[in-house]
Amino acid sequence: MMRDARPHPRLPFIKVGIFVDPLAFSFGLDYQVGESDAWCYTIEDDAGFPIVRDEETAIRSAEEMLFAVRPDVVRKYTDLAIRQQDFELAMALAERQGYWEAVAHQRKVVGQIVREAQCILQPLTL
Repeated sequence: MMRDARPHPRLPFIKVGIFVDPLAFSFGLDYQVGESDAWCYTIEDDAGFPIVRDEETAIRSAEEMLFAVRPDVVRKYTDLAIRQQDFELAMALAERQGYWEAVAHQRKVVGQIVREAQCILQPLTL
């Protein structure tokens, strides 16, 4: 549950806001862990995503989740944007997808380098 929800700057089906503890809210308390470090997000109003420390991290986390785990949503909004001639949204989706694919590739490359270094150095730790 969140309050002060606002849309992502370029992807309007993502919203970020300040986390509100649902249990506290059910008792009528407007309690949150702390406005500066308790943000959450939704993708297509699907809740249940991680709580993060600030708005910028919520935006990045939502984007990463979208492009890594929800390709169906990406396709849906890309197709819709093209049909509606919303080239700004179509370009934003293409640009952010390319960015997150590059991030995933870079993580994979760095992980491989670290594993190879560990294999080389492991005999020295015996």
